[in-house]
Amino acid sequence: RLPWSSATIRNDLLELEEEGYLEQPHHAAGRVPTALGYRYFVDYLVGEDGGVLRVAEKLLGGEIRRISDLHLFVRQVAEILASATRTVSFGVFPDETPFFYGLGELFGEPEFQDFSYVKSFGRLIDRLQDEYEDLFEVAQPNRITVLIGRENPFPEGEDYSLVITTVSRPRTKEFLFGLIGPQRMDYSKNQALLEYCQARFENINRS
Repeated sequence: RLPWSSATIRNDLLELEEEGYLEQPHHAAGRVPTALGYRYFVDYLVGEDGGVLRVAEKLLGGEIRRISDLHLFVRQVAEILASATRTVSFGVFPDETPFFYGLGELFGEPEFQDFSYVKSFGRLIDRLQDEYEDLFEVAQPNRITVLIGRENPFPEGEDYSLVITTVSRPRTKEFLFGLIGPQRMDYSKNQALLEYCQARFENINRS
């Protein structure tokens, strides 16, 4: 039982809505976070959590096979990650066409019962394939970057979030790896999974 009255909770929710952190999509719906609300969550409430990182290792550690070829290794990880997160995972190597896994998983999510979401997501994937260089410009080298809604460089992606990272390779350009999904994605889990994958990629690079 919460220690606050229902009136206090209603007033707090109304204040958050007035400040732009929550919205009510339609009259019969409950309040949900806005892009600004998710940004606050990512910036201030998602932190270094050893427990989450251990869960990430448990989810992926037993599934990932050791493969010396970096391209094949990254594709293997992308396929596993798409299933674990129910998002689309993707990778971009320099001067190569981006690859994607998990469209079937993502289209099973509630948002995609609305065909307009399917169309907008298809346009986002098309744009990403053609203009993927833009992601390298906004990604922080060797760190996790979260782009929510209109923060991402593609206007078709305003309903979605991207969690991306770049990985440096000896004597060559870095490659980019990430996840795309609805703004309500599990940011804490997905960032932890990407951190784990990034460490595995770097170990392959050094071996």
